[in-house]
Amino acid sequence: MIAKLNPELADWRIEQLRNRLFNSRKDDPIHASEVDGNCLLKAYYRRTEEHLPPLGKDQILRFMRGWGIEYYIAPRSEKLEPKEKDGIICSVDDLTDFGISEIKSTAMNLRDFDPVKSTPQWISRGGIYCNIFDEDHFNLEVFFVRGNYKDIREEYRCWTIYFDPDDLLNIWATAQRKKALLSACVATLSPIPMNEIQPLEFKKGKTECSYCELSPMCYYFQGKEKGYKNRLIFQEKQNGGI
Repeated sequence: MIAKLNPELADWRIEQLRNRLFNSRKDDPIHASEVDGNCLLKAYYRRTEEHLPPLGKDQILRFMRGWGIEYYIAPRSEKLEPKEKDGIICSVDDLTDFGISEIKSTAMNLRDFDPVKSTPQWISRGGIYCNIFDEDHFNLEVFFVRGNYKDIREEYRCWTIYFDPDDLLNIWATAQRKKALLSACVATLSPIPMNEIQPLEFKKGKTECSYCELSPMCYYFQGKEKGYKNRLIFQEKQNGGI
């Protein structure tokens, strides 16, 4: 018996997954995931650029892991119809007798995890869902793929997040403001103002920019002049000019 490594098959499979992820959203309504606290530039570039830098292999594998776990836990999630309110749509991961559920997986250490402080974008997205579904709570279900890095190998934890009325009003007002800003900038192809760009910080001094595939052409991360130049170079490569 011979076990021969087959990198060509692995590359082909990754490429199939890459082609299914994050196609242009130019004509789609604003989704809750675009205004939940993640950097607005991601949504902006995906709505204004014809060609985008490809997702890296590590990002694709994280998405594959997350969606695989989600679909196994909640196989009917694909059949749930998106719901819309005031120009923002959402597609919840599951809807059961316990209410709305957002299902996540993470390699974060269980010991250090705080659902509110560690992942504020998950909480704000849940708050958007609550506004759309007229609820005051949602469930955050998290699969910890590395447990506590010690004696717990894997773990599954669930939290029910309750909002008071002011929380929900503030979350919805912020989402609506971001939706209006994103829509206006996309419609006019105007850059999002620098003071409106706030990448999530995961560790001290480390933001989502560190793994974002758009960083090479991003005017926030690279600076306006270099980001604009890189963007033109990338577009020319895609068009076969280089």
